Amino acid sequence: MATRIEPFGDEEKTMDLREHLRNTQDFFAYAVTHINGFPEKHRMSPARAVTELISAVETAIKWSKSKVARHWLNLSLQDLLSARASLESGQMPEVERHLGSAESFFEDACRGRRLTTDFVVGSDGTVRKPETTQEAPTRDARAETADDDADIP
Repeated sequence: MATRIEPFGDEEKTMDLREHLRNTQDFFAYAVTHINGFPEKHRMSPARAVTELISAVETAIKWSKSKVARHWLNLSLQDLLSARASLESGQMPEVERHLGSAESFFEDACRGRRLTTDFVVGSDGTVRKPETTQEAPTRDARAETADDDADIP
């Protein structure tokens, strides 16, 4: 899928989802590194960086066909929204924490990390490990999974 977007600045560019994800990964790395002091020559601020990341992740959510990737992207977006709220209240340590967490969730989406269940809580409140016996996926399930992950780099 290619469309015209404005990814991080004023220049308009046509790109596909994979390129958009790579650019967003790079911008995450830049923002996390410089959130406490962007180089003056870049004319970037923490508020602008977080706003551009929110926009980039929202675009990735719209473009992604993978339910699993959208899950991770939505978690990333929630942390970015929390980072913006922390930024507005001047809590820089919280901004850094949320930004790092958002980047981690974004990376999970890009890597195609599967959702896993680490524990199950029963109705009586007891915690246990999930059952590990699973049937082998059917041919239809494998095909569906392959189609679901087709837009992940």
